[in-house]
Amino acid sequence: MLIFLFLCLIVFFYWQFKMIRKYSFQYDKFKINIPQRNVCINGETVSFKEIDHICVLELEQPSTTEKAFSKTAYHTYLTKMIFHLKNGTAVSCRFNSKGALYKALKRLQPFVAIYENIEQYKISIFWRIIVFLAFVILGIMWGLSAR
Repeated sequence: MLIFLFLCLIVFFYWQFKMIRKYSFQYDKFKINIPQRNVCINGETVSFKEIDHICVLELEQPSTTEKAFSKTAYHTYLTKMIFHLKNGTAVSCRFNSKGALYKALKRLQPFVAIYENIEQYKISIFWRIIVFLAFVILGIMWGLSAR
Protein backbone atom coordinates (compact mmCIF):
# COMPACT_ATOMS: atom_id res chain seq x y z
CA MET A 1 0.00 0.00 0.00
CA LEU A 2 2.85 2.36 0.82
CA ILE A 3 4.47 1.68 -2.56
CA PHE A 4 1.19 2.50 -4.33
CA LEU A 5 0.91 5.81 -2.44
CA PHE A 6 4.52 6.61 -3.26
CA LEU A 7 3.91 5.92 -6.97
CA CYS A 8 0.77 8.10 -6.91
CA LEU A 9 2.79 10.88 -5.30
CA ILE A 10 5.48 10.61 -8.00
CA VAL A 11 2.84 10.78 -10.75
CA PHE A 12 1.21 13.79 -9.07
CA PHE A 13 4.52 15.69 -8.83
CA TYR A 14 5.36 14.84 -12.44
CA TRP A 15 1.97 16.20 -13.49
CA GLN A 16 2.55 19.39 -11.47
CA PHE A 17 5.90 20.02 -13.17
CA LYS A 18 4.24 19.43 -16.52
CA MET A 19 1.58 22.07 -15.66
CA ILE A 20 4.27 24.54 -14.64
CA ARG A 21 6.11 24.07 -17.94
CA LYS A 22 2.88 24.22 -19.94
CA TYR A 23 1.42 27.41 -18.46
CA SER A 24 4.13 29.39 -16.66
CA PHE A 25 6.46 29.83 -19.62
CA GLN A 26 3.86 30.43 -22.34
CA TYR A 27 4.13 34.18 -22.84
CA ASP A 28 6.02 36.68 -24.98
CA LYS A 29 8.49 39.32 -23.86
CA PHE A 30 6.54 42.57 -23.82
CA LYS A 31 7.63 46.03 -22.75
CA ILE A 32 5.91 49.41 -23.03
CA ASN A 33 8.18 52.44 -23.34
CA ILE A 34 5.99 55.49 -22.67
CA PRO A 35 8.70 58.19 -23.05
CA GLN A 36 9.74 56.87 -26.49
CA ARG A 37 6.11 56.04 -27.41
CA ASN A 38 6.64 52.46 -28.50
CA VAL A 39 6.13 48.84 -27.50
CA CYS A 40 8.71 46.08 -27.75
CA ILE A 41 7.41 42.56 -28.47
CA ASN A 42 10.10 39.84 -28.52
CA GLY A 43 12.70 42.38 -29.62
CA GLU A 44 10.53 43.95 -32.37
CA THR A 45 9.81 47.63 -31.69
CA VAL A 46 6.49 49.11 -32.83
CA SER A 47 5.76 52.81 -32.51
CA PHE A 48 2.40 53.99 -31.16
CA LYS A 49 1.96 55.93 -34.42
CA GLU A 50 2.09 52.70 -36.43
CA ILE A 51 -0.68 51.00 -34.39
CA ASP A 52 -4.22 51.37 -35.71
CA HIS A 53 -5.99 49.47 -32.91
CA ILE A 54 -5.61 46.61 -30.45
CA CYS A 55 -7.79 43.51 -30.06
CA VAL A 56 -7.57 40.71 -27.49
CA LEU A 57 -8.16 37.07 -28.38
CA GLU A 58 -8.76 34.47 -25.68
CA LEU A 59 -6.81 31.26 -26.24
CA GLU A 60 -7.54 27.74 -25.01
CA GLN A 61 -7.77 27.83 -21.21
CA PRO A 62 -6.69 25.15 -18.71
CA SER A 63 -9.28 22.46 -18.03
CA THR A 64 -11.30 22.33 -14.81
CA THR A 65 -9.25 19.36 -13.59
CA GLU A 66 -6.00 21.22 -14.21
CA LYS A 67 -7.34 24.27 -12.37
CA ALA A 68 -8.57 22.17 -9.45
CA PHE A 69 -5.29 20.35 -8.82
CA SER A 70 -2.66 22.82 -10.01
CA LYS A 71 -2.11 26.28 -8.57
CA THR A 72 -0.21 27.25 -11.72
CA ALA A 73 -3.13 26.37 -13.97
CA TYR A 74 -5.63 27.99 -11.57
CA HIS A 75 -4.04 31.43 -12.00
CA THR A 76 -3.47 31.05 -15.75
CA TYR A 77 -5.51 33.02 -18.28
CA LEU A 78 -4.09 32.60 -21.79
CA THR A 79 -4.72 35.48 -24.20
CA LYS A 80 -3.20 37.02 -27.28
CA MET A 81 -3.06 40.80 -27.72
CA ILE A 82 -3.13 41.63 -31.43
CA PHE A 83 -1.70 44.96 -32.60
CA HIS A 84 -3.30 45.82 -35.96
CA LEU A 85 -0.91 48.15 -37.73
CA LYS A 86 -1.83 50.91 -40.18
CA ASN A 87 0.04 49.15 -43.00
CA GLY A 88 -2.41 46.20 -42.79
CA THR A 89 -0.19 43.75 -40.90
CA ALA A 90 -0.58 42.55 -37.35
CA VAL A 91 1.80 41.80 -34.51
CA SER A 92 0.68 39.57 -31.66
CA CYS A 93 1.80 39.08 -28.09
CA ARG A 94 0.80 36.22 -25.74
CA PHE A 95 -0.02 36.72 -22.07
CA ASN A 96 -0.58 34.03 -19.43
CA SER A 97 -2.28 36.09 -16.71
CA LYS A 98 -5.17 38.51 -16.48
CA GLY A 99 -3.15 40.88 -14.32
CA ALA A 100 -0.36 41.37 -16.85
CA LEU A 101 -2.87 41.83 -19.68
CA TYR A 102 -4.91 44.35 -17.68
CA LYS A 103 -1.83 46.40 -16.76
CA ALA A 104 -0.63 46.47 -20.37
CA LEU A 105 -4.02 47.51 -21.74
CA LYS A 106 -4.45 50.16 -19.05
CA ARG A 107 -1.04 51.68 -19.87
CA LEU A 108 -1.73 51.64 -23.62
CA GLN A 109 -5.27 53.04 -23.38
CA PRO A 110 -4.36 56.76 -23.52
CA PHE A 111 -2.20 56.31 -26.62
CA VAL A 112 -3.83 53.61 -28.79
CA ALA A 113 -7.42 52.67 -29.72
CA ILE A 114 -8.41 49.47 -27.87
CA TYR A 115 -11.43 47.54 -29.14
CA GLU A 116 -12.00 45.70 -25.86
CA ASN A 117 -13.62 46.30 -22.50
CA ILE A 118 -10.49 46.58 -20.39
CA GLU A 119 -12.34 46.15 -17.09
CA GLN A 120 -13.25 42.54 -17.93
CA TYR A 121 -9.58 41.63 -17.49
CA LYS A 122 -9.33 43.23 -14.06
CA ILE A 123 -8.66 40.65 -11.35
CA SER A 124 -11.63 40.26 -9.04
CA ILE A 125 -10.60 39.91 -5.43
CA PHE A 126 -14.23 39.29 -4.41
CA TRP A 127 -14.16 35.57 -5.35
CA ARG A 128 -10.84 35.03 -3.61
CA ILE A 129 -12.31 36.40 -0.38
CA ILE A 130 -15.35 34.12 -0.68
CA VAL A 131 -13.17 31.04 -1.26
CA PHE A 132 -10.93 31.97 1.68
CA LEU A 133 -13.92 32.44 3.99
CA ALA A 134 -15.40 29.12 2.84
CA PHE A 135 -12.16 27.33 3.75
CA VAL A 136 -12.05 29.06 7.15
CA ILE A 137 -15.67 28.11 7.91
CA LEU A 138 -15.10 24.51 6.77
CA GLY A 139 -11.97 24.32 8.92
CA ILE A 140 -13.82 25.61 11.96
CA MET A 141 -16.69 23.16 11.38
CA TRP A 142 -14.24 20.28 10.93
CA GLY A 143 -12.42 21.27 14.11
CA LEU A 144 -15.65 21.44 16.10
CA SER A 145 -16.84 18.09 14.77
CA ALA A 146 -13.58 16.42 15.83
CA ARG A 147 -14.34 17.11 19.50
